Amino acid sequence: MLGKWSILFFSLVAACLLFIGCGGETARNPIEPGGEIPPLLATLPDGVYLAIGHLDIDRLVGSEIGRELLDSLSLANLMLAAQGIDLRNGFHELAFAVGFVGRAYPNLVHALPAIAVLRADIKPETVLTLLQAGETETFRIGANEVIRFRIDIPRMGNLISGAGFLSFPQEGVTVLSTSRDLLEQYLEHRDDGAEGIGGSKSAAMLARADKRVPGWMVMRHSEESRSLLQMLAGFEDCIISVDAGEALEILCVLDFPTADAAEESIKYSDYTRRQLERFKEKAEADQDYEKLAGDISLNFMLAFEAERSADLAIYSARFNREWFSRIGNIQPPQPEEEQQ
Repeated sequence: MLGKWSILFFSLVAACLLFIGCGGETARNPIEPGGEIPPLLATLPDGVYLAIGHLDIDRLVGSEIGRELLDSLSLANLMLAAQGIDLRNGFHELAFAVGFVGRAYPNLVHALPAIAVLRADIKPETVLTLLQAGETETFRIGANEVIRFRIDIPRMGNLISGAGFLSFPQEGVTVLSTSRDLLEQYLEHRDDGAEGIGGSKSAAMLARADKRVPGWMVMRHSEESRSLLQMLAGFEDCIISVDAGEALEILCVLDFPTADAAEESIKYSDYTRRQLERFKEKAEADQDYEKLAGDISLNFMLAFEAERSADLAIYSARFNREWFSRIGNIQPPQPEEEQQ
């Protein structure tokens, strides 16, 4: 289950990044700030982050659209149940934060130190299996056991290597980080009450998010990250909101320095959409299953509509039961029976 929602979540992030490219006009932001910082997120150490987010998995899978999606994953339910993973009730909540270290760029493992806390009913050995951790090394930070493993990220035909750190500070809580420093700060915050997320360094950033929905993320650039991360350049900050009921509803709002910059983002997204539509039409005409169905993110991105409001570029999409059924029902062409 975590994998399925992770694909959707990261496809959302990829879609928003792909679309990236205040005068007298008043901006209309459809995401209204509000809500409290979730307690699980507040356990993360305070800091200057590039992105912070939270996902209430229980609310998401307990929604009408979430239940219908799980019903369609009967085979996945059986396969994961064999590993002791309960898709319906095993995962509860996820909180994460991503920093930026300019001197480590372009090694993204080191340049984007990340930490995530998962509240789930899952065994440590199952987590290691899901992470494909391979050989591991165990050591201690204070009273907590930490497992170190290797991370390899493919980038432009090469592998970027680094280390991942895994800890289980209490039953039902898994902490994963690509930074030993972040993990140490997290464990220190738990043990000694150091300042957590929502403190002096991150309060202003979090104040822009709607923390009442099941899923949300806020991203804010520094001058250094804007200059080095060209694929994310242009906007000031990005807010994502994910709600679930009869449908999965996603909003992504990019705040640009000027209305002209926001308009350029919309124009680029329109151009990208036309290219994707041509790609999809050709794949359908050629009955190319791998290109058409293998890339769920293509159908995901085509579902987004774009509009500008002053210096904001707003992207929205609604995924209902029919959308998920259509994607799930795409089947590879069957070989023709041999003639007798």
